[in-house]
Amino acid sequence: MKIYPEIGSPKRIVYKKRKKQERNWAFFSAEGEIYALYWVNPLKILKVKKMNSQTWEMEDYFSEKEKHKGLSGEFTIGTQLSEWKGIYYFIGHQKIKLLRKKIYLGKMCALDFTRKKIRPGKYWLIHSFQSLWGSKTKHNRNLFSATYFSGLQASSDSIRLGYGVNDVESGFSKHQPEELWGPMGVGDSCVDRG
Repeated sequence: MKIYPEIGSPKRIVYKKRKKQERNWAFFSAEGEIYALYWVNPLKILKVKKMNSQTWEMEDYFSEKEKHKGLSGEFTIGTQLSEWKGIYYFIGHQKIKLLRKKIYLGKMCALDFTRKKIRPGKYWLIHSFQSLWGSKTKHNRNLFSATYFSGLQASSDSIRLGYGVNDVESGFSKHQPEELWGPMGVGDSCVDRG
């Protein structure tokens, strides 16, 4: 369901190359068009080809052939994109396997849509060291621990995050950009650090 700038009806998304199992998509607008960040590594962006009141048909817009050297393993979209000064910020999730269980960590990322580049931040993000041990209550038997990032808002003076911890807690936090990003700073141009 569309909620901004006014409430609208849900849309059926059609993409002919859909996989049997997929991760989050992140829709955004740029240059008067609607796009979706479909995959982070390698980078893949879709664009709305046709739309009507009920359906949006997506097509391939941009696809990298090689994976980003700065992102290892399975790296997926966590939050929606938040545009600030022409760059789209989001938190991605890194899935690590430990003893046949999964650990999820977050990482601040920037999408420079003009240059079609993803730049990962320097730091891995977790709720706390204690949360890395997981919780006694397990809703997902395959999960060792997770800090899932579900919301992000970037502005000139802060970044606000919404997150969940091990499927049993949730919270919000407010940070200075360099706390999440590292010494390069959020406002720097995106460069391929790979």
